[in-house]
Amino acid sequence: MKHKRLFSAMLSALLMLPSFPAFAAEENPLTEPSVTAQQRAQTLVEKYGVTSVQYAVMQDGAITESGQAGVYSRQENRALTKDTLYGIGSASKLFTTAAIMQLVDDGKVKLDEPVITYLPDFKMADERYRKITVRMLLNHSSGLMGSTFNNGFLLEDTDNREGYTSLLEDLKTQRLKAEPGAFSVYCNDGFTLAEMIVERVSGQTFTAYLHEHLTKPLGMEHTYTPQDRFDHKEIARGYDMMNPQQEMPTEVVSVIGTGGIYSTAEDLCRLGQAFTGESKVLSASARKATMEKEYSRGQWLPDAPNAVGYGLGWDSVQTTPFDTYGIQAVAKGGDTLQMHAQLIVIPEQKISAAVLSSGGSSTYNSMIATQLVLEQLKKSGKIQEIQSPAPIETPEAKPLDQDFSPYEGQYAGMGILYRVSLDKEGALNIVNAYDPSAKEVLMYVGDGTFCDKTGLTRYTFQKQKDKIYLTAEARAVLSGVGEQYSQTYAAQKLEVYPMPEDAKAAWQARNGKAYLQVNAAYNAEGLSILPMAGIATDDALGGYLAGNKIIDANTAQAVIEIPMMAGRDQMDYVFFMEDGVEYMRANDALYIDSTKVPTLYAGGTHAHLTIPENGYGRWFHVGEALDGKTMTVTMPEKSGFAAYDAQGMGIGQSAVTGKNTVTLQKDGYLYFAAPAGTRFDLDFA
Repeated sequence: MKHKRLFSAMLSALLMLPSFPAFAAEENPLTEPSVTAQQRAQTLVEKYGVTSVQYAVMQDGAITESGQAGVYSRQENRALTKDTLYGIGSASKLFTTAAIMQLVDDGKVKLDEPVITYLPDFKMADERYRKITVRMLLNHSSGLMGSTFNNGFLLEDTDNREGYTSLLEDLKTQRLKAEPGAFSVYCNDGFTLAEMIVERVSGQTFTAYLHEHLTKPLGMEHTYTPQDRFDHKEIARGYDMMNPQQEMPTEVVSVIGTGGIYSTAEDLCRLGQAFTGESKVLSASARKATMEKEYSRGQWLPDAPNAVGYGLGWDSVQTTPFDTYGIQAVAKGGDTLQMHAQLIVIPEQKISAAVLSSGGSSTYNSMIATQLVLEQLKKSGKIQEIQSPAPIETPEAKPLDQDFSPYEGQYAGMGILYRVSLDKEGALNIVNAYDPSAKEVLMYVGDGTFCDKTGLTRYTFQKQKDKIYLTAEARAVLSGVGEQYSQTYAAQKLEVYPMPEDAKAAWQARNGKAYLQVNAAYNAEGLSILPMAGIATDDALGGYLAGNKIIDANTAQAVIEIPMMAGRDQMDYVFFMEDGVEYMRANDALYIDSTKVPTLYAGGTHAHLTIPENGYGRWFHVGEALDGKTMTVTMPEKSGFAAYDAQGMGIGQSAVTGKNTVTLQKDGYLYFAAPAGTRFDLDFA
């Protein structure tokens, strides 16, 4: 197998806010304000591969608009309705926030009390964890690594809560990536800990608490968690991102308070009432507290129009473009591998708009939700006109007027390493260190700013707290749908750091190797592509593995400290030997050296294998003798396999297809997972 990009990290799918560079406009002029929400939703379906969209608007406790576009399923002739369910991903964090604030109202929880007060069994391999407060969980400033929920995304498995139940144990071996309270960077684990606090303090399961204290009082009759018993056929169908024709089983996110709730657009609007004051589920002081500029408590970019600016639970508490009208809007998005959500609330006007979808992204949904809210503000007389989008101006190159050489060097973001340099024409080159063909060339346009040729993305350099950051402003434009403006830290400059001499031999031996995950459940949703981490080190990269500094022969520690999004989901990489085989641990994921993976037996028409006592899944390489052969697997319940081609693409996961057969491909891989001691019988024809 050829690896163009040799280093890859397991990335969280919960809440992927706009990434950079921005989308390019497919045509001009931009979307006009007169385009209806229904037309925008239909455009997502027809032009951007979205399967279905559901939207709603509420003001003063009444639904004023509600609609759908697309299909419930590409295989089943069934109508979408306002009651069709969607996974709302990280929009679930608002439920967790509301629950915590209710406990604050009741005097049972204090925001600035240490988490260990409520979770005395919460421990980490970093004494600073004692400083983490409840507030820091909700405003993303805890300093936790980010997302520790291996097997947190499963298919059709509502009983397994591994991502939740294992967190406290997993955190015992983790460091913090930053001083608690230093800055806010998106963090899923904080909300799982907050979910635990709700359960410990209330004495109820999180699901029971939500229904008694939130969904029932707010009249949310179509909102569920995986622990509820309801007809999963009510959930809109989702599809494999890598194979759009493959309908997926129901996606179950076991970290409920982080991203596991199912709801509808209308119900999500009703949740908005908790923050507008129409419902008494939260006090005025609690509502106000969630909407304060929590991000300003630590390091941040200068205040400017943005799609990101954390409150308590909210992604943004001063959302653009509403700030340009002098109106406070709070917003929360959510993304899983299949489903996407966006909620925007105007507290003063008691307006909520929600957009849910199967396929697409929360950024797409945000564009539609923004327009829905603007239209409702106009209808209610709060604004006179909806401002037309500003035209896209073609940037004009200017000669350099300052010395940028101090900014050249290596920069790291989430799981990636860049080389940043100026060429002799004065253009800024940003190159993926692991794939030099992935390159951006940006012209200088003055005022310390470099711009891409579309004029949609602009980069600058900032020095903050003795660190240098590459920052980005992006105008994301989706023709026929809308636009979104964001600014963010894109990457952090790394100090020059040569690899330690006593570590070179070990890392040179790993260079170019691929490591395969062995503790993924058979029905893990992430098995749709090969769960691989590759290692790339050389003299040019120095002592770094992406944003990790190589400390010794077996350890590479996360060192980047980037607020907002580019510094989320960090992990230390630790290598160790077990039974003569090298493994790598990255937070709660465990990988095996792929060069030690045997070739699947090809000496006959039958073979069998057993899962070892340690419970690790078993990997096999597919040799030439089995190329094109059909493999039939006999296995018990709670077990399964996944097959891959030579490029690492999934060609058959039993939990997805519901089949026990697959046609094998040369140089592909096979993965078998089940409880320890499980036997698989294989037949080839």
